[in-house]
Amino acid sequence: HPRAATATGGFVVGGLFAAVLLSRFGAVLAVGSATAVVLILLGRRGVMRFLNRRFLVPLIGTTAVAIVVLAAWSKYAGATVHDSRVASDWTHWHVIRYTVGALPEIARQIVGVLGWLDTGLPYGAYVLYGCFTVMLLVGVALSRNKRLIVAAAALVAALAVVPVVVNVISAPTAGLIWQGRYSVPLFLGLGVLGMVGWGEYTDQPERTRCIVPVRVVACVCFAGAEILGFWQMLRRFTVGAHGKIWLTGSLPWQPSIAPMILIAANIVFAAALCAVVLFGTRGLDGQPQRASDGSAEGIVNSVVNIA
Repeated sequence: HPRAATATGGFVVGGLFAAVLLSRFGAVLAVGSATAVVLILLGRRGVMRFLNRRFLVPLIGTTAVAIVVLAAWSKYAGATVHDSRVASDWTHWHVIRYTVGALPEIARQIVGVLGWLDTGLPYGAYVLYGCFTVMLLVGVALSRNKRLIVAAAALVAALAVVPVVVNVISAPTAGLIWQGRYSVPLFLGLGVLGMVGWGEYTDQPERTRCIVPVRVVACVCFAGAEILGFWQMLRRFTVGAHGKIWLTGSLPWQPSIAPMILIAANIVFAAALCAVVLFGTRGLDGQPQRASDGSAEGIVNSVVNIA
């Protein structure tokens, strides 16, 4: 964007950094990892464009204010990272081995484990998320953009390395603290990289036929996983995680609106959103617009692909 390297861009990026940092102190690792991925993606020439005072001053200033506010609030609230009840006396190597072994469970938590990590989603939800992730990585690979591929590889590596690093640091004072939800910002980065990859691959007219199948796969994965997750959430509260699936009749807990009506409404919502993705981003000729064509439809496509 022509205004990306201006003061406006600096305030936007700084504001995003501030919002993430203020949400959780440990988010500094996610911010650092995401920044490294973006730097790889931009390359030397791209980075040089942003090395100007107009961009850096608001970026650094906004981020610094967030750090000061976070530090002041932590001191006022008496927040501490020391808790003898959960502190571990494991060696660094023991923590590393344990965390590496727990990475599959952390990946499952990224998709979703409800409650106090006591209720998993239906198996199909994890399969659909896996298919969606593969589709994103395929888009990156097909783009044949070396920087994009390196950035995706770095992001995947961060998903494995960051939990290990955090647990090694936190184990002596606060125990093994990493949960899958902390990795969500990193995982979302794959969505952005996948969007860019598919956008570059379908930039050629003869490849536009791939746009609709990609959107269909994305919609099926999204709608299926979202509906299954919502259904399981209602099931947990009404009859328990292992109770009956069809939530009708006498229930131990009953929301003000019947559960099956809520599920039906959720299905309608998911279907409507998919309809927008599949039919609402076509050009005047009825053909799907490429995300890089610069049109209003193309901008919508970019947002849709990120989602």
